[in-house]
Formats: sequence, C-alpha cells, structure tokens
Amino acid sequence: MIHYYPQDDLAGTAQFYLGEIAYKQLRLTDSVKSYNAVLENFPGNSKAPAAQLRKGLALIQMNRKEAGIHELRLLIQRLPQTPEAAQTPIPLSLVRACAASGVCGWREANGGALRRR
Repeated sequence: MIHYYPQDDLAGTAQFYLGEIAYKQLRLTDSVKSYNAVLENFPGNSKAPAAQLRKGLALIQMNRKEAGIHELRLLIQRLPQTPEAAQTPIPLSLVRACAASGVCGWREANGGALRRR
C-alpha cells in the first residue's frame, strides 16, 4: 500500500500499523522508524497522536529515556486535547530523573511537586 500509493489517505495509517507490528515484536528501532515516518510524512493523519505516544514509549523501552520523555511532552504540548495526550503514562520516577537532569522541561518544586519550566 505505502509503496504503490504513498499519497493515499490510508498510507499513514498503514505506516502506523507497521510500527505497531514492530513494537509488538519488540523490534523497537524499527517501530520508532515507522512512527517517525507517520509523524514526518503524514502529520495530519488520525494516527499521528498515537504514533507520537508509541514512539515515546518505545524510546523509553530502548533506555533512551530523555528522548522518550521529550516525545511524550511534545504530544502533550502539541495535541493536549487528544485521548493519547490524556493517557500519556509518563512514569513519575522518569519525570523526576529527567527533572533532576534539567534537560526535559520539568523541575521539582518545594515539597516534591513537579512543575513545567
């Protein structure tokens, strides 16, 4: 589908599902590539928010935690009204570790509450 009809409306959805297959098979690098293709080539596709969510989760599973958290933050910032943004499961321990490093846009305030920078 993607090869023969790259501009078809369903090509972005097909690309997303290639990422999902790779994700389920724990081929995380391949899944990130597929999700990136959705985000870069089909940003208006209905699967784009889910692709960004899954990309962030895959990066975290690959021990690229800062990059994964960055993707999840982008999802929340760009598409805050989507179900994917509302369901973004950023583990608190990861956010705290990222906040301590100072690179992800979160900081720990007095009393341990997390605040966006």
